Amino acid sequence: MTPPCDRRKALVTGAGRGLGRSLAVNLSHSGWDVWGLDRDAQQLAITSAQCKAAGARFTAIEIDLGDPLSRTRTLDTLPSADLAIANAGVLTVSSALELTADELAVHLNINTVATYEFLRHSASAMIASGTKGRLLLIASDAAVRAIPDLAAYVGSKHAIVGLAKTLELELATTEVRLTIAYPGAIATGISGAPQQQWRGMKPDEVASTLLAPLLAIAPSVRLREMHLAPDPVSLSRGTHSFFQRADAAAAQ
Repeated sequence: MTPPCDRRKALVTGAGRGLGRSLAVNLSHSGWDVWGLDRDAQQLAITSAQCKAAGARFTAIEIDLGDPLSRTRTLDTLPSADLAIANAGVLTVSSALELTADELAVHLNINTVATYEFLRHSASAMIASGTKGRLLLIASDAAVRAIPDLAAYVGSKHAIVGLAKTLELELATTEVRLTIAYPGAIATGISGAPQQQWRGMKPDEVASTLLAPLLAIAPSVRLREMHLAPDPVSLSRGTHSFFQRADAAAAQ
């Protein structure tokens, strides 16, 4: 077990279930302590138990990222971390022709604004504390293409990636790095569609695939993008495989 004084700290949003829980548990097994953010206290308790079973310290932070006032108060209290993972998001099915302004606002508020505020707060805390840290944005392959009936989700993901890429450029003169991950469908039930439960990639496998290169490289190394997608052949057999494309360059 890693001594407490040597353990690194990670922040993970959406840690109550799905990919967020898998990321938190994977980090715990890798010797990290985790601050998990989610609006569901009961699901956070399950994540907490799994992380603590791995020997990690887990701090559960109940937060509604959709509430701007609560969001600001909570983000201001977060510690400086070595790794901050923006994973939380919402997805509802709605065609572009039927999408209402309210539905679009919900997606933009959580997937874009709240996610950006988390990244900005985390980066600022790292810079202020002198931490050589890394931000990881869990975007989506929806951020680089159009998907019918997911207009609000696609739009919000395109928007956060634009903000994140700009932030990454502005962080170039600091010791904070930002990586954007573009996974395909993950079996987390985020959309509530039953078919997603078997057609998507497994959260545990996605988490380990994303974290492996990040934990293996020095904080000074830029790893700008990771792309993961299910293999259609494997999916037809009920299993999953991945390909990963990373743009890595040593920091100047």
